[in-house]
Amino acid sequence: MGTKGASGLTKILIGSNAVAFIGNSKTPVIAVPEHARINNIKHIVYASDMLAVNKEVKTLIQFAQLFNSSLHLLHIVAPNSKKKIDKEKIKNKLISNYKYPHISVHISMNDDIEEAIDEYIADVKADILAMFTHKPTFFEKLFGKSVTREMAFHSWIPLLAIKKIE
Repeated sequence: MGTKGASGLTKILIGSNAVAFIGNSKTPVIAVPEHARINNIKHIVYASDMLAVNKEVKTLIQFAQLFNSSLHLLHIVAPNSKKKIDKEKIKNKLISNYKYPHISVHISMNDDIEEAIDEYIADVKADILAMFTHKPTFFEKLFGKSVTREMAFHSWIPLLAIKKIE
């Protein structure tokens, strides 16, 4: 699905057809920004909350295998977080479980999730961003804090949005 994105008052009052479609779709959606160029999908960045990483990676590997792409799992934590994440252990377990060697795990420390995703996309020259959507909570609806929604509005690369299996 093509998208032009939206910002400011337009985003608040009208929103985006692509964002609305992503929120309601039961099937995966690829939202392609107006000026995006797609030559070959070699680097897929998967922004993860790490809550259902095994199920989600299993789904994404099926997509990545079509292009023999690298799958970059990206998790963002606050700089003051005490959470210890063993990214090598996660990577090795995923590679072992799914027999797909092109997986890497990256932890970014940043208070701004969208900024961290944008920076990582630029660093690895990603071709597509993958995210899993969920039913928004009351506060997400009230404050418009869905990360997938925000990325759909401003991403300069295609966004693969897949509804979480609940």
